[in-house]
Amino acid sequence: MSYDFHGKWESQTGHNSPLYALSTESQWRKQLCMEFGVKLWEKMGAPKEKIVVGLATYGRSFTLASPDKNGMNEPTRGGGKAGTFTREEGFLSYYE
Repeated sequence: MSYDFHGKWESQTGHNSPLYALSTESQWRKQLCMEFGVKLWEKMGAPKEKIVVGLATYGRSFTLASPDKNGMNEPTRGGGKAGTFTREEGFLSYYE
């Protein structure tokens, strides 16, 4: 799985489906990216040609604790406003 790495269940912002980890992230959060997952499968012996990476076509949104702090790993108060079609806080389809 290469999506839902971050979302409204966390207390800080983060990419839903990050390709790489940010250098500023904690050791735990550095594991929550596609690169780490693929390298782990390779380390466990999976042939590279059999690894298929899925990509999310939806987004996760947040309500920021402070509008001035709108970057990565910033404090949140939960999910963002629900989408018109998904109707779920913190979750937006690609067409919303």
